[in-house]
Amino acid sequence: MTIITKQEINGSGKYLSWINYEGLNTFIVETNTQLLENEAVVMKDKYLDNHLYETVSQIIIYIYDFKENIRNAIVFMKTTNPNLTQWNNYLNSRPWDESLMVRWFLARLASELANKKEFDLSVYTETEVLSKLKTWIIYKPARELEKVLFGM
Repeated sequence: MTIITKQEINGSGKYLSWINYEGLNTFIVETNTQLLENEAVVMKDKYLDNHLYETVSQIIIYIYDFKENIRNAIVFMKTTNPNLTQWNNYLNSRPWDESLMVRWFLARLASELANKKEFDLSVYTETEVLSKLKTWIIYKPARELEKVLFGM
């Protein structure tokens, strides 16, 4: 069975070839020479491989779906000045996904602060970074925190 359904020369002297795949579906390729059947099979396989995942939907994850949870964690940190045990107890009292999002958010916050030269993260442990973040959060005015963290 031939998969080349039509070939013609266009106005610039190139060959246009219609290659059939999956029933009535076709795609067109432009080549300098007339396309042979085995070349068309290779092109069809490459075309199908390149378009294999076109119907797969992207999963979109918004960190700010957890905005209230992150805000609550920041408020907890700002108002209670927790030690490490109290902080871990707070996180452990939250659903697992919320706890992970808060941790991720704080890690990204620390990285961004390091990029702005407010922190040096190169020699500190996670606990020391958390302590620096806690101090930074506690001493920032609430309205400034809202602006910096949530753009409000």
